[in-house]
Amino acid sequence: MPTLIIHPTQLLSMEAFDAYLTAGFRPAGQSVYFADYLRPANDGIYGCIQIRLPLEKFAFKPKHRRMLRQHGARFRTEISLATRLPDAEMYAVNARYAAVYPEKTRLDLEFHLCNEANGQRTLHTHCAKVYDGEQLIAFSFFDVGQKVVYTKAGIYDPAYADYSLGTYTILLEIDWALSNGFHFYHPGYYAPAYPVFHYKLRFGPADYRDWKTGQWHPLPNNDPDFPPDPYAHNLAALEILQQEMERWGFSATLLEYPSYTARFHYPGTGGGLLDAPLLLKLRQGPEGVIVYDNQRQCYTFLLTASSGLRDVKVRIQGPGGLPRSLFPLRVLGVLLEGETPQEFLTNLQGEMRTPDV
Repeated sequence: MPTLIIHPTQLLSMEAFDAYLTAGFRPAGQSVYFADYLRPANDGIYGCIQIRLPLEKFAFKPKHRRMLRQHGARFRTEISLATRLPDAEMYAVNARYAAVYPEKTRLDLEFHLCNEANGQRTLHTHCAKVYDGEQLIAFSFFDVGQKVVYTKAGIYDPAYADYSLGTYTILLEIDWALSNGFHFYHPGYYAPAYPVFHYKLRFGPADYRDWKTGQWHPLPNNDPDFPPDPYAHNLAALEILQQEMERWGFSATLLEYPSYTARFHYPGTGGGLLDAPLLLKLRQGPEGVIVYDNQRQCYTFLLTASSGLRDVKVRIQGPGGLPRSLFPLRVLGVLLEGETPQEFLTNLQGEMRTPDV
């Protein structure tokens, strides 16, 4: 499935929300988006795996039961549908959190509750709040469907860091989902090569979404190195082709393409922009780029042109050392394809021999 974002224009039904999450989408604010890749604050590109907790036989770990019991006695909590915009108290907690963890939150908290396109509420967003007496010390937002719950933001006062309130709000959400008969709790995604999100695998036995088939399966032992990383798979496929090209007399440069995220600025089809984390650029021959489609398991030579856009956040080299294509590209068409390096190169060789190339 392509990288894309959808901005609903009216309140999304709970059934539709369930269907989106089952298909691999996840919420961002009051929109839903799909991507097999992640581009975090370090500007790297990582493959990501969607996970969920099946709740039918779910049981809290002893340490989590203890936290719920002890924190429940120490703090007061409220969980309800978020019918109002964030208040001054929430903004104050968020400002203190952002001062310590600027990459983990947004200053515009209303983003979680209002659609960017029209300012309307389109998801059934709930809020969990934690108080020390009358003082708000933590809160989280989570979206609710008919059978699923998706957590999307947890924020706490750093003065209470010793209480692990980020973990606590997740436990509160899971407990709420259990009490209200939901089937699945979605903690989002993890990235095999980016351990920052591996904490999401600590809450209980998880299912993962197979990015090749779209099917959900139990994640063996909650192993963060399983299943295969979609970025690593894409990289390996292009490296194999690059090596084979050298033997066929072609020369190509392997580049990261962080501007795949530019598609998120265009609902639906992504504005015709290139959708790939990596590409090969021929040093001679037709203008365009070669990409590998993980789902179709196919190499494609795409005719491309400058989009006239600029990625202001891009670095010239990724954390892994690969050079980068620095500007978003627009796809004009498909020149040729091949399921294997040999088939692709045979087709490319034939294209190179045609008189008009």
